[in-house]
Amino acid sequence: METHAVAQTSADRWLDRILVSTSRWHTTVVAGGLAAGLGAAYAITYALGGTRAFAATCFLIVVMVAAVRFGYIGAVLTALAATALVGPLMPLDVSTGTVQQPSMWISRGVTLLLVGVFTSALIERVKAGQNRELAFAQKERDLAIGKAAVVTTVAHEFRSPLTVINGVARMLENEHAIPEEFEPLFQGLLDSTTRLIDLVSTMGAVLDGGGGAVFLRTETLVTREILGAVVARVAARDAHSRVQIKIDSDAEFVRTDPELVQQVLRHIVENALKFSRVDQPVEVSVTRSDQHVTFLVSDRGSGIDVNLLSSDPFTQGDQSITREQAGLGLGLFAAVRLAEMLGGSLTFDSRRGGGTIVRIRIASPTSVPA
Repeated sequence: METHAVAQTSADRWLDRILVSTSRWHTTVVAGGLAAGLGAAYAITYALGGTRAFAATCFLIVVMVAAVRFGYIGAVLTALAATALVGPLMPLDVSTGTVQQPSMWISRGVTLLLVGVFTSALIERVKAGQNRELAFAQKERDLAIGKAAVVTTVAHEFRSPLTVINGVARMLENEHAIPEEFEPLFQGLLDSTTRLIDLVSTMGAVLDGGGGAVFLRTETLVTREILGAVVARVAARDAHSRVQIKIDSDAEFVRTDPELVQQVLRHIVENALKFSRVDQPVEVSVTRSDQHVTFLVSDRGSGIDVNLLSSDPFTQGDQSITREQAGLGLGLFAAVRLAEMLGGSLTFDSRRGGGTIVRIRIASPTSVPA
């Protein structure tokens, strides 16, 4: 299979040189090849009996190559040359010795000319269509770059003050500086701020599609603390009793962006809890391999339609008005993008006996702090 692919690539390269290249050397070679082709076609036609076998057939390929390579002018000149070779230079039918009728070689010449002109017209049409597609693709690319720049800038501008607000709120909470009567309001403020940070990063990941590396703030983190924070965020689904965590000894630390990795894990763990029965645990295991750390999240839920992850990010599997689960459908789609931003990947596999295994692989150096 690999040898066939290499051979095909080599053949395509030679075709490009013959039919497309604007190099003067290639042009000279092609022109010489056309002249040689006309001579060979004339020799073959004369040797095989001249007009009786419809001599124009041997010249068709030469005319078509000229039309593709040199356009209308090349097609017309080559067709006229072929007409001269197939007609006046063969005054007698080789096999019978009878005089060739002018109408016969003229009709062959017209045939060659029409083949060349129609081939040139077809090639010009194909080129025009390709140019339109290229121009349209360039406009789309420019729009995508502009959109990505706007999304990146706006998301960064939103995320920075929100992070400061969230940090100050956490500090006030740790110092018990909030009066008891304002505790519910403060907790609502803290939750709303955290949700806004998540939303900004999620929308950036969904709409940017690859330029999010500027968001990364790498830190050395304790893996168990990351998972503890994730479980605390989804505690409303009885996560403390349902999530079972297992961490290998060489994966106790991870160096990555704390907010983004928590968002990825939260999307996956929350989805696993949401679509699993309340009496079924969600298993989370963490391993290290080379320069990556892998989080394996296993559940016994209804499974995931992987096709939805490559389509509209705002699409849910159940789009009926009576669906049981709410949300825009951004979670898993954003998790895939966020994992890519963290230098890794996110894959889904079916679990034997029912359920899903989600493999979250993120980049992390192998160094472990003392």
